[in-house]
Amino acid sequence: MANYTYFRVAMTGPADDLAAFQSRHVRPNDRGDRYIDFQTLIPTAEPCPEVWGSFTIGYEFEIASESPGQVEFTFSVRGGDAAPILREIARRYPDVTAVIACEEEGGSYAATGAMQAGELTYERQPWSEAVWEAVHGETF
Repeated sequence: MANYTYFRVAMTGPADDLAAFQSRHVRPNDRGDRYIDFQTLIPTAEPCPEVWGSFTIGYEFEIASESPGQVEFTFSVRGGDAAPILREIARRYPDVTAVIACEEEGGSYAATGAMQAGELTYERQPWSEAVWEAVHGETF
């Protein structure tokens, strides 16, 4: 089974865009948790790593902090870095900027990136404690 990859995304931008992102793409599941519904961003017949960059939707969506014009959230996927999904979010919300960090639970990679002016810059790098701490918001 594929490992989880954990993400932290800090978005800033027009409050209407941040609210639209959440109302259009974040859904509750039957247990009361929330997830990012990747089907609302890139529809596909079934979860597909070639299309979404992961085998799953964005599980365990949680708001870490929120204020007018800013939202920081975490989520996880299985089996990938979700780059196509992040690229689509950047494209759909060009007035939103974001800082992104992710780390794969097995320690095989980490990634950092940004969304700005509708574009995603995103680079994989070796896993590190510093990126782990940025993603999880605590000391390793």
